[in-house]
Amino acid sequence: MMGANDIRRVLPHRDPMLLLDAVSAGDPGGEVVAHKVITAGEHWAADGETYPPMLVLESWCQAAAFLILQRDPPDPGSPVFLASLGQIKLLGDACPGQVIDHHVDWVANVGSTPLVCGWSAIGERRILEVGRALLVAGSSMS
Repeated sequence: MMGANDIRRVLPHRDPMLLLDAVSAGDPGGEVVAHKVITAGEHWAADGETYPPMLVLESWCQAAAFLILQRDPPDPGSPVFLASLGQIKLLGDACPGQVIDHHVDWVANVGSTPLVCGWSAIGERRILEVGRALLVAGSSMS
């Protein structure tokens, strides 16, 4: 299990925009499972509100970036950009006290750009599906 400090060594994100708490499984060649604990003390939270769907998607994208940077690390400090998202399905809500599990699978390279897909779930209940995402890391941009 990798915690927040390990994630910070890979991703450039910092609080309040670091939206991953742990990575429990991963194969730099093909997949990662990352986790986001939803807490009532976060800046977006109000009484009884659900976690904003765009933050669920952003958190999933950070898991995708983690996989890509583990597989092909760019120069230190190089940015990671989301180039394209497709086939997005928002299927449910997340609330404080729940843990979102993000699953990201490496599909292929499009030129030198990684193509990934995956989903997010709370337990067995899927709340997000991503049919495809292209992320560009610093070393891929030249």
